[in-house]
Amino acid sequence: MRKLENSLFAASQMHGKLSQVRQDHGRKSESDDFQRKILSQFSRTELQTFVGAPPIQDHTRHRRRSTRENSRRMSRAITVAYPAAWYVISEKARPLKIFQVVLGMCVIYSCLTVVYFLAWPDSLSLGWTVVNWMVEGVFVIDIVLKFMTEYRDPNTNEMVRHLPLIAKRYMTSWFIPDMLAVTPFYLVNNDLLWMKLIRLVRLFKFIEMLEVDKIEKPLEWVLAGVAVEKRMFITFVVKNVYKIFRLIIVALLLTYYVGCFWFMFSENYSTGEETFVDKYELDKYNAFHQMLICSYFALTTLSTVGYGDLLPLSNEERIFA
Repeated sequence: MRKLENSLFAASQMHGKLSQVRQDHGRKSESDDFQRKILSQFSRTELQTFVGAPPIQDHTRHRRRSTRENSRRMSRAITVAYPAAWYVISEKARPLKIFQVVLGMCVIYSCLTVVYFLAWPDSLSLGWTVVNWMVEGVFVIDIVLKFMTEYRDPNTNEMVRHLPLIAKRYMTSWFIPDMLAVTPFYLVNNDLLWMKLIRLVRLFKFIEMLEVDKIEKPLEWVLAGVAVEKRMFITFVVKNVYKIFRLIIVALLLTYYVGCFWFMFSENYSTGEETFVDKYELDKYNAFHQMLICSYFALTTLSTVGYGDLLPLSNEERIFA
């Protein structure tokens, strides 16, 4: 009898608190926010004592639902509602793989030649001009293909073939740098240095090409028939060797860039009575030889060795060095 009286008393308290919460909301709601506010008004003991209360749903599990599951459901819903067009390109297509190899070669060529022809513009012959325009054409084709190529969703690990989603992903990633790199600003004003240097944004793509993740799939294909323990050991060794190789490539690229900029600075912007180019009579050498000398000076300066055989002479060159 005592237990029944306690239950009725708890039920009356709950009824009063429910009425107060509903008045605060101004309407009867069954939403999650409403239920959470109701549950916050009672202790666990009161809820267990109130025998006549309806079963309360536990929304904790639903709130903890992983982002991957939600993204997978959304991706499937979009696929059903908007089936992929026939012209969406598969990332496994063999022509696309070949084009990506050509594109990588064009990225390397562009990163090397932009600063070279800036420092030695007389080396830009008609043949090199034609090659440059062909390379720019490859980059334009790449921009078009990026709007038509499927991608793998990192959350769901599923392929996305819906064109608006493909376009949105590209527009929020590499579209602006790619467009800046292919836009011929130098045709408007060839004297502005930044209009020529803007194509160096492709340097970030070159650095991305050197990531360790890029060699994982080739390694898996090469070591497909090898035992697991041996495959893990070989993968570990190859990755560490590749990291050393990547560091050497980055160091050489930095030395090359600084050497080209050094010659361009000494030739065009140094105002001393005797400059680096004049002192060491670089004018009597060809462009490639000049590039080697300047890159050698850049390497000795960056490594803080400084053999003393080549020195900056003007105040501007000392500040640059």
